[in-house]
Amino acid sequence: MEERWTAARFLKYVNAGGFANESDKMDVFNEVRTAEILQTFLDTVEGKIICNSVINAMTLQVRNIIRLSIEGFDQNREAIKQAALQIDIAHKFLMGLVDYLATGKSHEERSKHLEELERAGLR
Repeated sequence: MEERWTAARFLKYVNAGGFANESDKMDVFNEVRTAEILQTFLDTVEGKIICNSVINAMTLQVRNIIRLSIEGFDQNREAIKQAALQIDIAHKFLMGLVDYLATGKSHEERSKHLEELERAGLR
């Protein structure tokens, strides 16, 4: 995977991007790097295996909830609750990945927009 951010491009983005102080710039740097590292990892076989494992675990727990409900909701209430909590944790994990990637993508799109404005002489 090619690196989307060069040091020069990043510095140009944070300096032209209207980030008020060094803390904001550091937050942007952390968001961009986290997204880039995560995307690189998810592009590997290992990253795909981890995501698929989480999705498979969620599917297994949904099936477990259905089976337990059919066998008798009242007697399996605690097991159903535990399965639902496991699904919730897996969902939050996947949504966290999505949030990191989306934030990084947002900075990338904003940077490209600023570059287009500069090329057009509007900045």
